[in-house]
Amino acid sequence: MAATPELKALEKAVEDTIESIWKCMTQAHDLGQHGPEYLKQSQSSLKENLDELISKVVKVDTTSRKVDDLVPVEVIHRSDRGQNPDEVTQKYLEDVLLKNSEARARILGAHSLEESLKTHLQMWEQTEDT
Repeated sequence: MAATPELKALEKAVEDTIESIWKCMTQAHDLGQHGPEYLKQSQSSLKENLDELISKVVKVDTTSRKVDDLVPVEVIHRSDRGQNPDEVTQKYLEDVLLKNSEARARILGAHSLEESLKTHLQMWEQTEDT
């Protein structure tokens, strides 16, 4: 399944947001290292980076509303707990495929039972008619 343009735009927006978060974190770290004097020198730069971060978060929000793909809640929870989203998604997909094949087997078994019962019922009705 190919990624839609909306999904690609969302991925780009998330990457940009993460990059902006790193910029803000670096500046906050530098502020902690250098103290109030550094704040006076870099206040406008910090404000620009924070404004940029806010605009990118807003862009992620607006872009995500255009994406029709739904992410299972379990994948989000596991990702939030630090697990690799790709691995979580792969495991989720494997679980879904396994449950799908189990359900398919039950359905085929039910159809087979139905056919068998129909055959036996027809044979029983024929023996009663004679």
